[in-house]
Amino acid sequence: MRLQRFILWALLVGSLSGCQKQKATVFLDSAWNRDYAMNACEIYKRNYKAACFKTPEQISTELRLRFASAIRQSAACKDVTVSDEPLGQQNMKAFENGWSLSFNVGIDGGDIDYSNSQWQIIDNKTKKRFGEGPLKDAVEAATRICTVATGQGGSVSQSSLAFAEPTKIVAWWGAILSTIVFLWDIYKHKMAGPRLRFTAQTGMETMNIPMYEGMTVILANVTNYGDRSTTITNLGYLYFKGRRFFRKKIPDKAAIVPNPSVAQPLPFELKPGVVWMGIAIQDPQIEEWATNGILDMMLYHSHSQKPLRQRVVIRKKKSSAPMNPH
Repeated sequence: MRLQRFILWALLVGSLSGCQKQKATVFLDSAWNRDYAMNACEIYKRNYKAACFKTPEQISTELRLRFASAIRQSAACKDVTVSDEPLGQQNMKAFENGWSLSFNVGIDGGDIDYSNSQWQIIDNKTKKRFGEGPLKDAVEAATRICTVATGQGGSVSQSSLAFAEPTKIVAWWGAILSTIVFLWDIYKHKMAGPRLRFTAQTGMETMNIPMYEGMTVILANVTNYGDRSTTITNLGYLYFKGRRFFRKKIPDKAAIVPNPSVAQPLPFELKPGVVWMGIAIQDPQIEEWATNGILDMMLYHSHSQKPLRQRVVIRKKKSSAPMNPH
């Protein structure tokens, strides 16, 4: 009888100990949270021309405090220890047997957008289990994180992606994101400043402009489709007798067009989206240079030492055939 009672007592103790939840330690990856917030704020600033209200460090701290408050409200987290201490010899073993938790923060209106933020947790021991979910409801997120960490169910993925060692995936993702940001900065630098479109139209006749009445003129148009202003300083010509001189960039003649615009006199500040129009007289000298050599119209502006150039094309006039006497 006593033996039966002892066996029943042993089985009861064993069953109760088996029902106890697994203890788990979760380490907050503060460096990841801070760096992700910094990238998110940079992207927000580029898109909306406004900075985040908080620094990346402040965003990381707010995420940590919000999660710390949530785990105290969740019954599922009573067997979970959360640590944000720097890794060292004293906690390395616990880290290797625990979990790493990080937050991918979303930004809207210059502040944290929890409805567009995600958490992700990775098993440091096996490198094969991870979970993820939304951060909108802090207590619900803490419950799911603790459920995953204690092994009591929840959303844990063991797909082929998980077997690729999540830490390496995170490292590759960080490298790709950094490369994209770097290339975007190069593109912004290249595209920034004034961007000019320059055209020259020959053989034009004016109407209601007395000073050019009865003359053939060349019309120069410049459009600034960039994001900054520049100043047009001069309009002129470079004449080359032949291609040999043109290839060597040695002009035979250089000339400046005096007062090409009365309405928009030089120097003229050309703001983004503004068009400047200048007029040059197409006299016999210009026609001779354009038809017997190479003539380029040159536009000089303040944002570049190299002027814009546009080829002046004037067709040779066909001489009329002599009449046959009868």
